[in-house]
Amino acid sequence: MNTAQQNETRLTEEAADWLVQLEDNDSHESRAAFFQWLQQSSRHVREFLYVTEEYRRLDGMDPQRRIGLDLEELRRHAAQAPTPLVQPQPTERWRSTLGHWRLAAGIAIFIAVLALAWQAAPYLGASRTYTTATGEQRSFKLADGSTLHLNVLSRAEVTFSGRSRQVRLLDGEALFVVQPDAARPFQVATDSATVQVLGTRFNVQRRRDRTTVSVLEGLVKAGNGRSSERLTGGEEARITIDAVRRNPDADVVSAVAWRQRRLVFRDDTLAEVAAEFNRYNLGQIHVEGRARDKQLIGIFNADDPQSLMLFLGRDESLVIKKDGTGFLIRSR
Repeated sequence: MNTAQQNETRLTEEAADWLVQLEDNDSHESRAAFFQWLQQSSRHVREFLYVTEEYRRLDGMDPQRRIGLDLEELRRHAAQAPTPLVQPQPTERWRSTLGHWRLAAGIAIFIAVLALAWQAAPYLGASRTYTTATGEQRSFKLADGSTLHLNVLSRAEVTFSGRSRQVRLLDGEALFVVQPDAARPFQVATDSATVQVLGTRFNVQRRRDRTTVSVLEGLVKAGNGRSSERLTGGEEARITIDAVRRNPDADVVSAVAWRQRRLVFRDDTLAEVAAEFNRYNLGQIHVEGRARDKQLIGIFNADDPQSLMLFLGRDESLVIKKDGTGFLIRSR
């Protein structure tokens, strides 16, 4: 391999490294470092676009496009843009990869649009969706410095503007560590509940028929649009579309036990228990008939459904059978 080929390979590897870094650490610091790297040479921009296009085409590690770079949007900006400031010559590989692109305009406008979008996103109402898969837990640093810890099989849409910070928990469960900002209240919403804070640490669990808000630190206001409760550290509220039930003596530590992949159940039905285990494991638990309403108290390892089966096996009213990679539970 000659020197030119080695340099080309090294540059492609650098671009791929940046793609992975931005997915894992989307912070202000990483964005600033990445933008500095882009500005070093138009070839850096070219290689990053090439790697990103191939990466998206293969639908690799970022199927939900968590990085938030929309190439179609960039193409539209490029088509409407004035004459570019830099005009590097396209390579044959670039022509074959992007075809109808006008590379010179695309590269110059990519730099301008990327810088503008990333710097202004927290103030322009830009939205970004964060997701996790079965068994996957992830933490995300948000643009305002707050942290979003997302539990398994969860999905949250984050929208920041100059006057508000809004999160819609679409599925699952999340722990929020909110950076105080009196000018921009932080609000979390589900179908049945709305939580508003200035700066605090709290957990929100969304289930089919209710939302549970557990406050570890600070003060929040939680409600359903009809009524609301003020909750401080150590308090919890279960919210449905009809009622807000505040618990001043809640075990909020148990509410975030999922961070250690522990599941804590207190009079939860066996149907709810199974659904929670199924979020962590590929082998699914199915509960049939009257057994679905049976209530359970206990603490379990989320990654060890076998421990739940051993516990339930002591109950003579239940029949437990192996079902493929999972289990089937029913009443006798």
